[in-house]
Amino acid sequence: MRTRFVAISTVLVLLSVSALPLLQAQVQSRVLHINRGVYGREGKGRDVTARLRAAVRNNMLDIEVNNDTMGGDPNEHTKKTLKVDYTYMGRHLSKVVNEHEHLHLP
Repeated sequence: MRTRFVAISTVLVLLSVSALPLLQAQVQSRVLHINRGVYGREGKGRDVTARLRAAVRNNMLDIEVNNDTMGGDPNEHTKKTLKVDYTYMGRHLSKVVNEHEHLHLP
């Protein structure tokens, strides 16, 4: 009986150790990572990468795009956009949002 218990325990340990990298990969792939964010006109503007990263909560980002939330007006008296390059579930993606609209990621 004790030999059977030890054998089963050994198998369970081996299974958990071999499954650990797979579980870690699944958890990491669900992490939202902001690679780059630029707010302005036609790609000429302010790097807001750090600001966007700081706004991520529970691997989600929901923020209104405007001069206040993006740290100022990089191009006065023009319509601006926010371009975000990000990684989610192992995929590299991009999204462009107009000023005064909401950015929702993922």
